[in-house]
This record gives sequence, structure tokens and C-alpha cells, in this order.
Amino acid sequence: MVNRDEVLRKLLQYWPVTVFAPTNDAVEKSNEWIVGRENKVVSYHVLNQVAEKASFPFKSPTSLAGSPPLYLQVKDGPWKEYFVNNAKILRSEDYISQDGTKQLLYVIDEILQPYVSSTSLPPTALDLLDKPELYDIREPLSAFDFRVKQEGLQELFMREGNNTFFLPVGAGSGHAFNRQQEVDKWVIRGHVIPRTILFTRLVSFDSYPSEAYGDDIKVELTIINESNAMGNSYSLYAQSNTIHSDYRHKKGVVMAKILKPNIPVKNGVVHLIESPLMIIDITVWKFLQNEKDGRLSEFLDLVNYAPDFKEILMSSQEKTLFAPSNEAIRQLPAEAVATIKTNITAITNLLKLHLVMKSVSTDDVLYGRYKDFISADNRNSLYFRILGDEKNKTLTV
Repeated sequence: MVNRDEVLRKLLQYWPVTVFAPTNDAVEKSNEWIVGRENKVVSYHVLNQVAEKASFPFKSPTSLAGSPPLYLQVKDGPWKEYFVNNAKILRSEDYISQDGTKQLLYVIDEILQPYVSSTSLPPTALDLLDKPELYDIREPLSAFDFRVKQEGLQELFMREGNNTFFLPVGAGSGHAFNRQQEVDKWVIRGHVIPRTILFTRLVSFDSYPSEAYGDDIKVELTIINESNAMGNSYSLYAQSNTIHSDYRHKKGVVMAKILKPNIPVKNGVVHLIESPLMIIDITVWKFLQNEKDGRLSEFLDLVNYAPDFKEILMSSQEKTLFAPSNEAIRQLPAEAVATIKTNITAITNLLKLHLVMKSVSTDDVLYGRYKDFISADNRNSLYFRILGDEKNKTLTV
């Protein structure tokens, strides 16, 4: 691709540059997307300066006019790993130009996708939100964009710095739009992490204060990587945790699948998500259905052997379910699980031990409203305890 661009070839011969060269495998994986964009793609992989690893982390403009910057980052661990946007640097080579200046080549494992428009100006998160089609983004964002403008919060998405933005996908009609009606100024702020840039391959288990973090409300955000039941693929989720709330916003965790991750913009990185964060409008049964190929697939399989228990879960009655993960169920002997599936009474009683017909939150236990409660089998009580501090409360049962 470089050989097709005469201007770029001259630049590489004489100037101090840094080139990020994707492997052949990386190019082949993105070949369908690259076709017709070759010159833009190549220029976006070149910096007009020598970017030594010692200078990471920082961001730098590229040789492609109007493109977002490249974000050069370090992931700490037993040994340091280096990234450009979401691509990992595999190795580096030093070179000397024909003018005697130093040049750097980094081999990376992913193509860097440039998001540019005809304006020749690097886009901000607000530009993407306002006119995604100009940047070759096909997902509609108009419903969230409408609410941002109604609340007068455009400045939040054009603010300078290294920020992380979660933009819910949805047009201005149907169920997605109806849900967006609950998106007020605090919910909008709860979709932005200020002064921290999170590309998905650099995330840790940490949670980060969102822009919705003050005296009245405290919302933390993070990115979750979940493997499927077979462990051969994964999905990425954005997660909000409202740890302190007012009368309009419920405490608790909300997860939204990331549909299009790692879109670099002038003021950070954007992730397109399936639905708004912070809005709790899902039933226990719907949550289980969403996890049927995920971390609760084996529990849901057990539920399907107990129709009476399943009916309780599907009902509108108030309830709290303690659902064992796949890993928890796999700790049981396989023959024991197979046997109990053949006894409808035994499996129903077992599952009812994991259910109480009352909504029990961490605050209920923390403030002594509930220390124990009879389970749905009407014979055994479950006993609750809170461990950890305000930010990391863990409910044990």
C-alpha cells in the first residue's frame, strides 16, 4: 500500500518519522474495509516525528489531514506492553533516513482505522454524535444526540482532553427512543469518563468516576470482557454502577453491550453501546435471557428442567435471585448435576434455595433491614452479610 503513494514514499525516505506497520494477517482481516481507502489508511499509520517508547503515553497527530490523533499508551504488568490506539506493538526497528535522521518502525497486530470527513478537521465525540454518517458510521445515534441537545450538554462531548465516551445506539422512534426519554442530564453525564482514555485492550478491573459524580449522585463506569459459555469467544460490555443516588435514579449496575468499540476522536475514544447506561428497566427473567449464551447459561439450563420455578421467575412478583455462575456450577460433579435433572422435585427445591420473594439490596443488608430471609422453598432461611467499603461493597449469602 505504501508503494502506491508517491508522496508518502518521499516522506519515508527523507524525514524523521514513525511508522506503525500492521502484520499481513492484520491487513487481511480488514481487507474488505481497506479497499478504496488505501491512501487514507497508510497515511494514518505514519507520524511526522520519532515516537520513542520512553515518551509513551502521549497522543500525536498523523500525516493524514483531518484524522483523529493516535494514542500511544503503556499497559503495566509483569512486563510493559505498548499500544497505539487498540493495536499492540509486537516489535520495533530503528532506521536512518537518506538525510541521516532517525526513523522508527513499529509492527502492530491490528489495522488503525481513520475516521475522517470532508471537513479536514479531526472529529470530536460531539461531531460523531451529531453526524455519524460523515465518518462512515452506520449506527444511528440520533435519539441520544437529541437528548444531549435538549439538556444543553454539547460542551461535555467537545471538551478537550483524553476522555472516554459511551454513545447509545438508537434512532428517534420505537422502543429505543422511548427508553431515551429517561435520559436526563445525570444519565448523559454517566456516559462519560473524564481525563481517562480506555481502549478495550488496556482496561483493567478498575472502575472510574463518571461525569455524574458529585454530592447527590455517584456513578462509576468500567468495561467488562465476558467469555461465552464455551470460552471460545467474548463480548465487551460497558457497565455503570450507581453507588449513590437521588430519588430519580436507582442504585445498581447496568450493563450494555459494546457494538462498535475503540473509535478514536480528537478528545478521546468513543464506544458505541447497545442501550443507555444507568437506566434500570429489565426484569430478572429478561436478564437471564440476555445471559443464555454467557456466564449464566448453565444455570438457565437447570431452570428449564423446573417449569414451576421458571414460572416464578417469569412472574411480576417482587423477588431476589442468587444465580450461580457457570464456574460455580462446574464445581459440582457432572454426574450429580445429570442425576438431579431427572428429579423435578429435587431440582425445583434446589433452585428455590436461590430465590427469596423480596427485593434485597446491599443497602437493605448494610442498614439492618434484612439480615436473613426465608427462601422460596419455605423451609430454609438465607443469611446475608456485607463485606468491603462504600465503593466495593460485596453482598454474601
